[in-house]
Amino acid sequence: MMVTEDGLVEKSSKGEVKTPWSSITQIKETDEHIFILVSAMSGYVIPISAFADVKALQQFKETLNAARAGKTG
Repeated sequence: MMVTEDGLVEKSSKGEVKTPWSSITQIKETDEHIFILVSAMSGYVIPISAFADVKALQQFKETLNAARAGKTG
């Protein structure tokens, strides 16, 4: 998953999915996951354990929030 100026980009062996900031309805966080919601029934679930350390997690969240704020605020 990459945070870009235009939205989120998810790359896998099957291809690439781009989600523009305007499609993201909410970002929520629990102790174990970050939920990036596109609708009530779809979105991205990112495990906190996917990050190398707390600094990497914080940097991702700051980048995500700054990019989203720049496009929606």
